[in-house]
Amino acid sequence: MAVGVEKIGKRYYCHRCQNKKSHYFGRYRDGITGEQTVYCRSCTEQIQSNMGQELTECSCYFEKEQMDGFQIAMPFYPTAKQRQIVWQLWLSLSHTKKVMLQAVCGAGKTEIATLIIASYLRRGGVVGWAIARRDVVVELQERLQAYFPKTTVLGLYQDSPDLGRKGQLIVLTTARLSAFYQSFDFLVIDENDAYPFSVSAFQQATAAMSVIKNAKTLYISGTVEQKDVKDYDAIISLSRRFHERELPQIEFVEQRHTMYREHSDFFKKIAGFIKKGQPIFIYVKSKKKGLDVLKVLIRYWDGCVENVSSNDQKRTEILNRVRSGQTQILITTTILERGVTFKNLQVIVLDADADIFNAATLVQIAGRVGRSIESIEGEIYFYYGSGITYAMRRAKKYHNRANKGEVIFL
Repeated sequence: MAVGVEKIGKRYYCHRCQNKKSHYFGRYRDGITGEQTVYCRSCTEQIQSNMGQELTECSCYFEKEQMDGFQIAMPFYPTAKQRQIVWQLWLSLSHTKKVMLQAVCGAGKTEIATLIIASYLRRGGVVGWAIARRDVVVELQERLQAYFPKTTVLGLYQDSPDLGRKGQLIVLTTARLSAFYQSFDFLVIDENDAYPFSVSAFQQATAAMSVIKNAKTLYISGTVEQKDVKDYDAIISLSRRFHERELPQIEFVEQRHTMYREHSDFFKKIAGFIKKGQPIFIYVKSKKKGLDVLKVLIRYWDGCVENVSSNDQKRTEILNRVRSGQTQILITTTILERGVTFKNLQVIVLDADADIFNAATLVQIAGRVGRSIESIEGEIYFYYGSGITYAMRRAKKYHNRANKGEVIFL
């Protein structure tokens, strides 16, 4: 059994986050025994790892189920291309441990991964599905529970009602991976290039520690950087959406100082979308910018325009109003760049040349359009002030290459 912090030779090593930098280790004196204990500062903000403390499997969440209790009920039959990708993934996973499914937004990555985890669930295995954002965990849990009606699917995040319950398929935020040690028979890391997982060495280390020995991990993303290809044992690519239609084209529009006037091109685009009953997401670079745009648009479309950001505790209610048609214009930060699907959605990005909009973010934002089989087309506008950036060009090139059927890396 591994301990949290262990002294190996003259140095300390943290088995939980794999830290071995001496300045990240500290000491404190136990108030009862008076003994000094070494702890890992890298883990302290997440979950404290102490010298001599054993890391144990977190079995409190696990419920092993038998084969006769398994059922899969996906509401559609996978396309020929999706079945081919599933077969390629199985071949790769049978020989390697870290496999990336790289596919365009709307290709059905979740459904493809669902077919992969089904075999583990059928055999009674415990499967983890980690993703960065709480909102997506909530939505994904509901979807996977519908796909596996006889399997207990948990959704774990801060203040989750499932905390302490037992289940076989555990959908959780990447921050929650720190609670699991050698626990999962199979792990899916969804959108591993998303913040904070992409920049957190701690979360990446705890992900590696959360699976049993020799377990497989499937990574899923639509935006894999060319420089990161070497991090995976195999990469399976899919450059077509499930409905086989091309990705919508991205248009660049110069952002003029008159754009917020009633008869501007910007206003005409919004009015046209509303007339057709199409919801619009307007992406902004900051919360302040979102509030400024809201003040302008609410004068003309009061009652059907709202603003949302990462600090908004009522994001779920706001998104439900968009789905019901009550809200047609949603001004949002990059909090909604991934993991959301809306029928007939149109997208506008303001200040697309701002630093916060890197190529991956712009690709993900554009990927919200044309996902549904009922609305395979849509419009995407990148408004820029200072000039067209390299990131904007890369995002447009990504769409063009995908439409040609080429392998797509950023």
